[in-house]
Amino acid sequence: MSVADGSGDVGPTDPTPPNMDRTFNLTRWFAVSSALAIGVIALAASWFLTSFLTQRILARESDFLAQFINGIVQVEEADRYFSTAGNDSAGADLEEFHRHLVRVPGTLRANVYAANGRLIWSSDRELVGKAFRDNLELEQALNGIAVWETGLVGADEKDEHVDLPQPGVRFVENYLPVWSTRAGVPYVAGVVELYRTPASLFEALDAGRRDVLVGAAGAAALLFSTLFWIVWRAHRVMRRQQAELLKAQTLAAVGEMASAVAHGLRNPLASIRSSAELALETEAEPETRGLMQEVVAQADRLEDWVRQYLRYACLESGEPEAAPVGQVIERTLDPFAAGLRRRGIEARVEVSPQVSSCRVPPLAVTQILSSLIANAAEAVQEGGHLTIRAERGPTRRCLRIRVEDDGPGMPKPLLENAFRPFATGKKAGLGVGLPLARQIARRHGGELELATREGAGTTATLFLRAA
Repeated sequence: MSVADGSGDVGPTDPTPPNMDRTFNLTRWFAVSSALAIGVIALAASWFLTSFLTQRILARESDFLAQFINGIVQVEEADRYFSTAGNDSAGADLEEFHRHLVRVPGTLRANVYAANGRLIWSSDRELVGKAFRDNLELEQALNGIAVWETGLVGADEKDEHVDLPQPGVRFVENYLPVWSTRAGVPYVAGVVELYRTPASLFEALDAGRRDVLVGAAGAAALLFSTLFWIVWRAHRVMRRQQAELLKAQTLAAVGEMASAVAHGLRNPLASIRSSAELALETEAEPETRGLMQEVVAQADRLEDWVRQYLRYACLESGEPEAAPVGQVIERTLDPFAAGLRRRGIEARVEVSPQVSSCRVPPLAVTQILSSLIANAAEAVQEGGHLTIRAERGPTRRCLRIRVEDDGPGMPKPLLENAFRPFATGKKAGLGVGLPLARQIARRHGGELELATREGAGTTATLFLRAA
């Protein structure tokens, strides 16, 4: 079945409105902007979470060490050592206290400060007796706050960092206040400073950072893919709707032209009919009279069709009248009957008993079928077959009408553009028949589809609402 009046299925993709991609591509801009925004948010969130995780773990460990040191001080009764700094009378108790300090896992150096900030003991003997100025961490610890900080050995050489072993290794520096009581009132008797390289702690922190980064990356990817899919779908819908709008505008212009043409045809038709009637009043040959009678009949048929079309074009709303399917098919096929007989083409109409009428105006069905039958009749070769079948559709509220021919079929490029306005493979075709037929079908809640095989004919399937 060739495309007589314009044809084209909506191929793999609908026609793209002109300049749409060059003006604004929603998908591309959203992909770039959302990827940047989500990436920045994911990085900021992961940085915040890893910082929070690190600070909470190190703060908890610092509090634990402070409790541990103060427990040793109470057991060893070493708090008097801070008030008698420099007095060797503390003896063995102090040595036991010092051994506990240097046995803390991963300890590089242990310092003990008196309440006045002077270093009264250190695992590095050369530091004993020194006082370090501008040590904010020590001042906070002397005020009763356990303080911690991290760094690399040798990267920030404070006075008290001199000669730390294992340069380049990450360390944790803890300032732990030592509490004592005087007359039942607690006070800070001194501060213990520990430099440690807790490998297990750093491994746990690194693992926590990796987990946070992986989780943030996964969440960002999931969020981006979900939003991108939504926007991509919306973009495709908008493109399709805009393409359909362009089609509708084109077909609306065609409809206005058709109405103007229909108005213009009425006067010439009346003249043709009058001339044929005058010829019948003369004494003409019987053959000539038969031809004149056929002219009058066809003029009346065309006048009736124009009148129905103009009335139908003016209808904007209201319940559509039911169209008897079998009768409409017969009436639509009747004008083609003489031409089909001359070419030896057999036309069959098969209407299922289950099909009676459809909820579409008869003229609308006639317009659609006329276009389909004209295409099929033009495609069928002499001696071929044309079949029109009406049967129940896939649901009870639907029926379908098939117009089948055994012509050469349609090539794929022509099929893909069959429903595109003004796209036709015929020299004399306008390319509006099939687009208008589909537009009319959709206007009444139906659909029109084409299927073809080269060398095996074409089938046009019209779906309509059953009455």
